Amino acid sequence: RPQRVKEQEVNLDRGLENKCVKDRWHRDVCPYTLPCEPLEACVGDNKCGLGYAGKKCNKCDQGFFRKDGFCLTCPTNPGLVIAMLCVAMLGVGAVFYIIKKLKINIGVISIGIDYFQVLGLFNNPLIPWPKAMTSLYEYLSSFSFSVDLASPECLGSGMASHEKWFMTEFIPIGIVLGVSAYCIISVTFILPMKKAQHHTKVLMGQATKAFNMKTEMTTIVGIGFSTFLSVFYLMYVNLVKKAMDIFNCSPGDPPDDPLDPTLFLDIQPDQVCFQPGNWDTGLHVKLIPFAIACVACYGLAFPTFVFFKFYKNKRIIFEDQLLAAQDRGDKEITNPNLAFRKRYSSLYKNFKPDKWYWILLILGRKLAICFVSLMFRRDPIFQLALACSVIFGAFTCQLLHRPYMGMDERADVVLFASKRDFEKGNKLLRKMSAFGETEDIEKAKQRLEMEQKAQEVTAQALRDSAKYFVNYNKVESFFMICSIFVCLSGIMFGSGYFNMEYLASQRDALAYMDIFVVVYSLCFFFYVIGMEVMAVKKFRQSKNKAKWQAFQKKAAFHKDILKIDNSNATSEEKQAASKISAAFKGREARKALRARIESEGTDEQKQALKHVEERRIARSEANAMKKKKKKKVKRVKTKRSSPELKQGELQ
Repeated sequence: RPQRVKEQEVNLDRGLENKCVKDRWHRDVCPYTLPCEPLEACVGDNKCGLGYAGKKCNKCDQGFFRKDGFCLTCPTNPGLVIAMLCVAMLGVGAVFYIIKKLKINIGVISIGIDYFQVLGLFNNPLIPWPKAMTSLYEYLSSFSFSVDLASPECLGSGMASHEKWFMTEFIPIGIVLGVSAYCIISVTFILPMKKAQHHTKVLMGQATKAFNMKTEMTTIVGIGFSTFLSVFYLMYVNLVKKAMDIFNCSPGDPPDDPLDPTLFLDIQPDQVCFQPGNWDTGLHVKLIPFAIACVACYGLAFPTFVFFKFYKNKRIIFEDQLLAAQDRGDKEITNPNLAFRKRYSSLYKNFKPDKWYWILLILGRKLAICFVSLMFRRDPIFQLALACSVIFGAFTCQLLHRPYMGMDERADVVLFASKRDFEKGNKLLRKMSAFGETEDIEKAKQRLEMEQKAQEVTAQALRDSAKYFVNYNKVESFFMICSIFVCLSGIMFGSGYFNMEYLASQRDALAYMDIFVVVYSLCFFFYVIGMEVMAVKKFRQSKNKAKWQAFQKKAAFHKDILKIDNSNATSEEKQAASKISAAFKGREARKALRARIESEGTDEQKQALKHVEERRIARSEANAMKKKKKKKVKRVKTKRSSPELKQGELQ
């Protein structure tokens, strides 16, 4: 017979197992029904499903581990899985090293990784995806760089859920420590060794280029910054998702109290939310401060830092991208902002010069989809509808702006830079024409036109090479279309329309279409990477050909000067050359005489030298005053003539 205590009457004590509604107190037996968490954990007849255990079937049985609130089978050999993951990570690192050495743009790789990470967020067990699609999602989860792939709970005595959570969220701190150690070791030990080796080569006459310690340190620090930002960007979805998981609490189904239900942590259904305790009974309360810090740092602080940094330096980014489009700016001589490029170019180098903010829109899209996939997990139809609206909005912006800088866009950027430089040069020459020689101005104009033609040749080479490369904007649009289709198909599967047996053929047809789209997009991703690698060689050949044509034009421009010698020079050219030679020799002789008098001369010679120097200084000052007077007279004449011009224009 159920107990009837005061706490049950006011419904305060939810820990009692003998809860009974007041209307049923007259019965001899009052069954108390508990909902299973998750619902799939129960198979009926008070029995838990495979892999689940506990009073509410909300714990994972031995040999199973929890992922996104569900219990999955542990691998038969967890150590082998971890070893394979380590080998895979080394392989990925080697591939990225080769790509960096060959100077292959990894923009298309980041586009594909973003797409597959978003697809992984759609793997909601409440959506009746086909089994083949669910298995495909499991493989695609490797693009999210999640710790769940290694299933650390299955190693040895197992790992607690909060330990795995901390291990995931502290990965960026480990990366920072590793990068810092690399920079310190390089600056402290490797650079001095390189400097000593270079000094030895200089003494032996084998050095081919100069060694600049400041430049080398800038490169090392830039590599550290770039590595951290690239890895953090790839792990952004997983880090934010894990941090937001702690705030995702839901009542049981059905709830124990419709007005004030007990909330359970979705990723750990055996934990009651907002209940103090130790790590076993009060996990949610323990993790809330750390989760707030992680969401603030990873989800909000990182995009905020990128926004203010890029907004403040948007002019630098614009100029750097103009140089990058021309394959220039790898040295301090040609790029005064080389240090900024080394540190932050991994976040903006794939976009047009004026689209520095596009990386923030991508991060915002990821953050929005993470929020939708977690906070509306109990209602998959609404979840997918919101995710589809976010992706469709991003797709519309993509079509309107086309922000990625492929080969076609690079050609347009080169032409823009060439036109801008030509206009600046013309403006400067117009100012110089008032004071310079006409012949020199004409030669400068010819050189300016020659540089513009060389840039036009480079732009044409980029357009010719575009047929070997893929257009990044088209690749991004294709992946977004695939994401929208997957979202819509998930809504169809979860709508209940295919619950009828006679519609099984339509359900299978949609499932095959869905699998085809995902598999085709995966094959397209690897095809694009291969095409990008093969196109680099052809692009370099076209670029070298364009450089050779530009060099030939410059050589043709200077060929008359280079061919002049004593045998074919005119009398005027010989006279000019003799004057230049005499002036150069006279200057050198005066320098030598002055140095000899200052070191070995008598007092009379030093006094005469001082008198000559005073006369030279006075003469130079007088010439400067004459030039100033001429400028003033010219300005006065211009002012007096300007009203007449205005009147003539008005007439």
